[in-house]
Amino acid sequence: LIHVLGILVPLVWAARYLAQAAGAERSRARQLAVGLGVFLLGALNDLAVTNALYSFLYLLEYTYLGMIMVMTAGMSAAVLEVARARSELRRSLARLQRIFDSVEEVYLETTLDGRILEVSPSANRWVGREADLRQRSAWEFYAQPEDRQRLMAALLREGRVHDFEATIRLPDGRRVVCASNLALLRDEETGDARIAGSIRDITQQK
Repeated sequence: LIHVLGILVPLVWAARYLAQAAGAERSRARQLAVGLGVFLLGALNDLAVTNALYSFLYLLEYTYLGMIMVMTAGMSAAVLEVARARSELRRSLARLQRIFDSVEEVYLETTLDGRILEVSPSANRWVGREADLRQRSAWEFYAQPEDRQRLMAALLREGRVHDFEATIRLPDGRRVVCASNLALLRDEETGDARIAGSIRDITQQK
């Protein structure tokens, strides 16, 4: 009982002091609480020695170690699952990139004002490998401005176009008749609208 009172009295006093402390005193009160916590651990150790309670403490220790092992196993399984998911994602992205690089038609995404956001490597057959089309205006390639106006009117009205024909003027001066399958999309995160789809060369069919 004396041991218990010797532990409880300073703890109760420290708890009241910590609860009433304010401002700069609160920092000193925390330091006091840490010191009393160390004191409490020492007192509990003395009680265990006095009352031969080490078998109980060993039980708590091994229980704690068992909990750590279970938690570690669970975390390891979660880490492995994340690693497998990332590996599968990388493989999927690689497959998509191969498809993107090998398509014959030109895939592109632009803003509503025509600024090119993304374009497939197949566009190199038209403009050359050295040309970087990103951030350029797609509208500058339309040989006839009225085609661009018809395209935007149809997209705003219908939301998409199928086999929309227009004449494209390439950097080397050549003119190519193209058929476009385009859709008006909206970014789920930003809410910004964009145009996305494919363009194919149908000059030989004309």
